[in-house]
Amino acid sequence: MDKRRKRVALMILCATLGACSRHVQGPQDARVSVQTSQAVIRTIPEVESAIGSVGQGLAPIISAPIGGQLTRILVVPGQSVRSQQRLARLRPTPRRHKAQPAEDIRAPGSGVITQILAQVGAPVRAGTGLFGFAGPHVRQARLPFPLSVASQLHIGESVLLHSPLAPRSPIAGVIVRLDRRPSDNVVYVIADLPPRQGWTPGSPVRADVVVGSRPALLVPRTSVAFRLAGTVVFVVDHRQVRMQRVKIGPRFLQDVVITQGLAAGTVVVTDAGPLLADGTPITVVGTQKP
Repeated sequence: MDKRRKRVALMILCATLGACSRHVQGPQDARVSVQTSQAVIRTIPEVESAIGSVGQGLAPIISAPIGGQLTRILVVPGQSVRSQQRLARLRPTPRRHKAQPAEDIRAPGSGVITQILAQVGAPVRAGTGLFGFAGPHVRQARLPFPLSVASQLHIGESVLLHSPLAPRSPIAGVIVRLDRRPSDNVVYVIADLPPRQGWTPGSPVRADVVVGSRPALLVPRTSVAFRLAGTVVFVVDHRQVRMQRVKIGPRFLQDVVITQGLAAGTVVVTDAGPLLADGTPITVVGTQKP
């Protein structure tokens, strides 16, 4: 090979090596395209949670249809009964001094007699409660909340109920009774459950109740990442990001509460993906409105 050809080959080799060198150095200077968002303060519901269990609920009390006197009681507390089974015998109050035929008090459906509310021989009026009755379709959740939140709990209030055994969880229940136990420092919330599959007596249930509201610092859930340094967000610092350790609280819709490590108004990367590290150069391609 003559000198001219060697010189040309050497020039081609140098150009190739230069291109390779530039190709290797390129990714180090490449910028990651990101979207950003601001950490904002919003008022969010303050939720108290409790773990309890599902129990057999009480159907409406079986009452006397007319006034009279109980002559017989045919059941005892805890007894299972079938639909239309005789529970008691009632002698009606005579009308115009004429005796009326005795009337049977019957079960409205299959279930369990939970309590006896009247005595044999006692006079009763129409509508007087005679028996407590638990039907198989009625369920209640019993949930121990701290006594400190008792003043924020009210009968008729909705409660969100979750169960790992119920395919259509969560559902909304209604508080029907509050059982305060100062000696145990708890208040038991009794909530009626709508008829659903999976809510069987004895099954576990978690309840969430709104007990107030409070301001909280929020960022999108996707802004939070987990690195060796801990829980972090990536703060935009001119044309690069700075990794900032934070402490987080509960989630709220599509956001997460920041309890420590970040100030309101701080601009953070919306999607803290695996390409980001402390000092990564970035190009902002969009800003998410707070």
